[in-house]
Amino acid sequence: AFHEACGTGHLNVVEMLIKNSVQFNIELNTKDDEGNTAFHLACLNGHSNVVEILMMNYAEFNIELNTKDNFGGTAFHAACYFGRKSIVELMISNSDSFNLELTARNNEGKTGFQRAQDRGSTKVVNLIKSKMPNIAF
Repeated sequence: AFHEACGTGHLNVVEMLIKNSVQFNIELNTKDDEGNTAFHLACLNGHSNVVEILMMNYAEFNIELNTKDNFGGTAFHAACYFGRKSIVELMISNSDSFNLELTARNNEGKTGFQRAQDRGSTKVVNLIKSKMPNIAF
């Protein structure tokens, strides 16, 4: 249910599940068959409101923001690859506060920036170059 809510952008359901996760023993970091967490799904599907809620609650509810999928990709890789500019911007702006690993490499040795380049996500590439040039390699 948590994966589904995050992946489809149902903010109210996401908030309810997070707030009740301890009481009802809801695991917020489970992975699907491809190794995606709910955070991955929110990022790759472009649900910035859900991404923000997950980031804001990561410490209190132990939500993993740097988990790698079966291909070694983080949620940042997914946001970059799928051209989710507003999410990439949100992640860059909050990378220090939420300990986001923006230079993590996937199983092919590529960073999120490089995945954006591969996909031709020019808006994301240009955003990273202007907002955080130190990771644009």
